[in-house]
Amino acid sequence: MWGLFLLTLVASCILLFLPGFFVYRGLGFDRIASVACAPLAALIICSIITTVLWKAGVFCSWWILLLIAVFVGFAFYFVGVRLPLFSSRAAHAKLSEPSGLAQSSLERFASSAICPILYVAIAGVAYYLIFVLNVDDASSFVQYYDNMHHIGSIQSFLLSGNWSSFGATSYPQALGNGVSPTSSPSGFYPSAWHCVAAFAASLTGCSVSVAENASIAVFVVIVFPLGMYLLLSELFADKPLVTLFGAIIVPAFAFYPWRLMTFGPLFPNIASMSLIPGAAYLFMRMTEGGVARPQRALRVVAFMLALGSMAFSQPNTVFTLGLFLAPYLIAMVSGTASDKCDGRVAARLVAGAIAALLIVLLWLVCYRLPFLQSVIQYSWPSYTSSSQAIGDIVNTRYLYHPQQLALSLAIAVGVIAAIIDRRRLWLVVSYALAGAIYVVVACTDGELRHVLAGFWYTDPNRIIAFVVIFAMPLAAWGLVSLANGFAAIARFIISRIWGEVRLGSAILSVCALAVMVLFTIVNYWPNYLITGQTDSENAFDVAGLYMQDAFKDSNNAYFDRDERDFVHEVRNLVNQDDGIANNPNDGSASAYGLSGTNVLYRFYDEAGSSSELESSALVRTALNEVATHEDVKQAARELNLKYVLLLKRDSTDGTGFYRLCYDEAQWRGVDGINDDTPGFEVVLAEGDMRLYKITALEG
Repeated sequence: MWGLFLLTLVASCILLFLPGFFVYRGLGFDRIASVACAPLAALIICSIITTVLWKAGVFCSWWILLLIAVFVGFAFYFVGVRLPLFSSRAAHAKLSEPSGLAQSSLERFASSAICPILYVAIAGVAYYLIFVLNVDDASSFVQYYDNMHHIGSIQSFLLSGNWSSFGATSYPQALGNGVSPTSSPSGFYPSAWHCVAAFAASLTGCSVSVAENASIAVFVVIVFPLGMYLLLSELFADKPLVTLFGAIIVPAFAFYPWRLMTFGPLFPNIASMSLIPGAAYLFMRMTEGGVARPQRALRVVAFMLALGSMAFSQPNTVFTLGLFLAPYLIAMVSGTASDKCDGRVAARLVAGAIAALLIVLLWLVCYRLPFLQSVIQYSWPSYTSSSQAIGDIVNTRYLYHPQQLALSLAIAVGVIAAIIDRRRLWLVVSYALAGAIYVVVACTDGELRHVLAGFWYTDPNRIIAFVVIFAMPLAAWGLVSLANGFAAIARFIISRIWGEVRLGSAILSVCALAVMVLFTIVNYWPNYLITGQTDSENAFDVAGLYMQDAFKDSNNAYFDRDERDFVHEVRNLVNQDDGIANNPNDGSASAYGLSGTNVLYRFYDEAGSSSELESSALVRTALNEVATHEDVKQAARELNLKYVLLLKRDSTDGTGFYRLCYDEAQWRGVDGINDDTPGFEVVLAEGDMRLYKITALEG
């Protein structure tokens, strides 16, 4: 199974990196930058292609999508490289090469092409330890609320051939034969990541759950680390050690991305947030001075592609990127104004204030946009005091995870270094803004929390995720500052004992390695909760336990192996177009997403929703009376129902049955069916699992 997982991971990489690499080569980026930025072009290209195919009525498959995407990539490359307008490569070829001279061996390594490979390798080890070792196998999947949509969408892509974010639905059959319990089964949903998963499943023939896990692994292990490598190499071109230390910082936080894999799960957010560092890098390259107009135009295109990919992955990440870059943009504008006005402080302040005001106004305009209101006005309740929320940020004790004191120290030192340096002070401002938004969400319930955090559903999990991302550059800088401090002390001591020091770079390398090793040990070592608990906990142990709770069948068995095997038999027995009534809470909500079985209810919470059809409500509450009630027969026929599926009840202890949304009265029409109910015939039986044919509808 893990062999198929790796094959599917490679398939995901082909789509994410092959077309985009040629796009960014054509836009003037060097090979390393083009590889790292490739997904930022591939996702928007694929989103546009799949929408065009959908509108043209063409059934999308892996080879069609890849063929067109690669053609688009080659077109960018041809235009960028071959045409006379952009034939001069010297002005814009080496966009990611750090400036400054590397002196120590570690600094030379940080500036080499091996460094980004180190990022991926360390992230891969973290993924193995936290995910692979804590799940049953590569097909393990989360059976919580959000994932019913994710697996359903991927399965719908494969069955319907519509891979577009427009018209996205978990009920593609509803467009043909009416099997849907709601009046609006389709609409826009950002599905760029779902497209990648569907591509991988289509190419390798793996299950939806394997494709889901493998495609997310690509973002966690490759896309995000490479993007952070680019960002740090740009931010700290004069401090290559910071780029090197970034390799151990990226997987050092126990909250992100692991929490988003178990809460929700929020897979589209993981994919979209993985694009943030690369997009920030592109913005900085776009706005730097001393660039000719043709090259500036190319960089604008490069950044706009990144914005498009983020929007089609998860639009709220565009606001996350804006929050991160706003202080940078203000600092840049104020610095430019000061330079043009002979260094006048007044010019700097006025320009900075105007830039800040325009950003705030744009934020407020977006806050009022009608099509965003369902997201912005969604409310998660506050849950703690302001002092505790601030303490959580300072101590890196995020939600239910133990604090990571080594990271807290690294971030604190990085903040001090930024304040002293001042050129990168905006990093502290971005981090402080993110932390302030979290505090407001955690401890208030007024309109302010919607103004500041509404773009992320006022959800603390999403907000802490970007708090972590914003903290990474500061943490890496903090560790390097500690290494420099220890090196300075060592040089001083050696000079006092042996006189003049001639091994300064060697001393720095030794101290840097020592800090790396010490940080790694302390960061993964058990620590104590400040809240007063006496038992020690390791943050990564907790992350692993959450992974087990979300993915392992022994902890998360709404749809266990026996039920999956039974549903597989059902899938082979019935006609694919025949509708099957079910109670989704017995685990059958996953039946469509995993196997394509045409069950009626594919979400846990559709019962009683505002968009539910009257026929659906009647079926839920009275299908067991179909033999004697004509209105129930009519409702069943409207929904094209031919069968009823009942899985294990597990009613004695409640395990294996999703009860968060379950109301017994809402499902008495399905739950009330048994072997003796008139109008039903047993087609398949195993234990207390049944497939009934609705014989009352025949004739």
